[in-house]
Formats: sequence, structure tokens, C-alpha cells
Amino acid sequence: SACLVGSEMCIRDSLWWACVNAEIGGFDLSPFNAIADWRARNEAHPSLVRALAREQAALERKRRDAT
Repeated sequence: SACLVGSEMCIRDSLWWACVNAEIGGFDLSPFNAIADWRARNEAHPSLVRALAREQAALERKRRDAT
């Protein structure tokens, strides 16, 4: 399953997705293959793709408005 619980994304998946993007904080998760696999499946999930696109658009608007 692409999700932590069942076949649908839930809040746990969203929260854990943020946690496993620890490279941003300088943590190396490469030894943890299962985490990398789970993250890849979640990053392909349509609802997360839409959410990330919205966040990216908001960041771009904020940068544009700041100039």
C-alpha cells in the first residue's frame, strides 16, 4: 500500500511525508530504503502532487510580491 494505513492517504501520511524529508535539515535517510520507497509512492499520490503544486505557487507569488 502507498499509505501508512489502508489505501487512502490520511493525515498520518501527510505528517510523515514532512518528517521523512529530513534531508532539508541535513539528515541522511539514504540507509533507510523502506522510507525512501514509501516517500516515492506518496510523492506520486495525486492529492500530494496537488498540495505541493499549490504550495509552490504560493511561494512563487510571495517572492514575486516581495520584489
